[in-house]
Amino acid sequence: MEKTKQTPEILNKSEATFLQQKDEVTLQAMLKRAQAGDATLQYELGHMYRTGERPDGQTFFVQTDQGVSDYQSESFLLDYTKAFFWLTKSAMNGNAAAETDLGFMYEQGEGVSPYSEAAFDWYQQAAHKGFPPAQNNIAYFYFLGKGVEPDYQLSYAWASIAFDNGITMAKEGIRASQQKLNVAQLEEAKKMKEKILETLAHQKDKWMR
Repeated sequence: MEKTKQTPEILNKSEATFLQQKDEVTLQAMLKRAQAGDATLQYELGHMYRTGERPDGQTFFVQTDQGVSDYQSESFLLDYTKAFFWLTKSAMNGNAAAETDLGFMYEQGEGVSPYSEAAFDWYQQAAHKGFPPAQNNIAYFYFLGKGVEPDYQLSYAWASIAFDNGITMAKEGIRASQQKLNVAQLEEAKKMKEKILETLAHQKDKWMR
């Protein structure tokens, strides 16, 4: 289910009531597919519960006697317990976005005790599936030594891969890591990047068979 950012609409009370009914129908349909094993819907549910955002990315306001206020759906509410449940289901089915969300929950302590090692492990699984945000995250973890021994060369390598895959903020990670390396270490880091890319390509070939 693709999320799209739209211009917020202003609803009256009757429209808000009707929307709530539609929300519940949408949620039940998502649950049915997720329970049947749809990893994408499992991720969508988990992400929705983790962030409190509507699955379609839309936001609404309601016109009341006191003015305009945010529309709060009774179906789409932040719930870390449900988020963790559905994200784990999706991650176990190989969904890299879900693995990354789980990593973020462990990193930030969202509904779980902060656990950098678990966060790194989930990010690493997603990164090796070619998921750019996770690739940038493990570059950051390698730089800071969060959940893993500090390694500026691997930080540089993964930040470079993330940047090549469209994560523009990874440019800062490349610069920061580069400043920690001498010329010889930087050349080795570039070789590490190529070895990682070879591994990723090999893994992708195996998945496609």
